[in-house]
Amino acid sequence: MGEKLKTLSTGKLKNADLELELNKPDKINGLHSIHIQNDEFRFDLDEVEFLKLATGILSAKRKLLVLKGDF
Repeated sequence: MGEKLKTLSTGKLKNADLELELNKPDKINGLHSIHIQNDEFRFDLDEVEFLKLATGILSAKRKLLVLKGDF
């Protein structure tokens, strides 16, 4: 795990505070590490994994809105 560079975002999920943070790469020319975390857990992703996850979530949201007729 790399050193924390900055907090990208904070929020709540089911009454739990979450923090999204950007960390330095573990090695030279490596990918940044992104943590989604709170006091009880940390979900660690590299930049590529995070973009895949975020894209998947946004795509699923759009598809759900289309199915519901809200888009």
